[in-house]
Amino acid sequence: MNSHRFQDHFQYYLLCHAYHPKMRQFIDDLLIRLKTHTSLSLVGESGCGKDFVLDALQNKILPHAGEFVRIFCEETKESTLLSLFSFHSKESLSLLNRLESGVLLIYDPYLMSFDVQSCFLAMLKKNPQIRTIFLWKTPPRFYQEQGLLNQAFEHLVSSFLLKMPSLRERPEDIFELASYWAHEEGIAIKGQPLELAPDVRSVLMHYSWPGNMRELKNVIQRAVLMSNNKILGAEYFTWLFQKEHTQKNQPIDFFNTMSLDTLVSQKLEPLVQTYCQENGSGLYSIIMEQVEKTLLALTLKHVNENQSRAARVLGVNRNTLRTKMKLLDMCDKDKNRDNTQESS
Repeated sequence: MNSHRFQDHFQYYLLCHAYHPKMRQFIDDLLIRLKTHTSLSLVGESGCGKDFVLDALQNKILPHAGEFVRIFCEETKESTLLSLFSFHSKESLSLLNRLESGVLLIYDPYLMSFDVQSCFLAMLKKNPQIRTIFLWKTPPRFYQEQGLLNQAFEHLVSSFLLKMPSLRERPEDIFELASYWAHEEGIAIKGQPLELAPDVRSVLMHYSWPGNMRELKNVIQRAVLMSNNKILGAEYFTWLFQKEHTQKNQPIDFFNTMSLDTLVSQKLEPLVQTYCQENGSGLYSIIMEQVEKTLLALTLKHVNENQSRAARVLGVNRNTLRTKMKLLDMCDKDKNRDNTQESS
């Protein structure tokens, strides 16, 4: 594989994703939308590469569009968001100045309070030229049904939705992505670009990749670290497919035995079949609420109800955890503890 193939990040990206029509259509639609002064919602599973796509498009196709201004709602205090979106505040004027030719990216907007949502709508009404991309892991309709979005805000974020295909939906792209990261991580870790042997293609394409592009990149990094050769063979990836049967009482390692995707499918299949046969409704909300509630409950159990530790394990901040617990009716005053101190 020629190293010059990866000199141009976006040229590589188009080359890679031209293999799958879903991704080609996604990029075409995104480009059209980015060139207009309108808002859109970008929906994609965790780790599927939304930022990767946006950065590539902005750097090579839309350099005239200015910077991408990113706001991470999970990490930003409500008071800060209110200042950013309020009229005539110093923070708001600075933001508007940056957005004259830029694009605003808002991550996990369902974490914005109703007050923040209203402030944002008012700012957008006064400055309709602002281009905004809302990034979601789940379609906004779900959060509206949970009472987290006001009607006007939900209408805005749902007016134009683009769904980014997960990695398992476009297996033809996996080898090209893996080759790119073998090249880049080889330079970063070993000081020279590495390549993938042809037999690696089949191995990578037959894994379900529940962690999407993020997991694929981590797998390639692992192989690069373990390798002493310039070419990575299939032997560096067969650990993904160890036999699913394990000794009794041995904990399941989702990355080495059964993928999380497979396990969830097995558990949901009977329930989905029953709901379809009985013409049931509301299954999506029921499943999502139960899964999230069970995940939070199990995590809290294994950290002795310490919410600070649970938030760190889950990868969210403590305020987000508290919001989710309240939404799921999990706040038991009798079990509240002082979580401000970390247990050893």
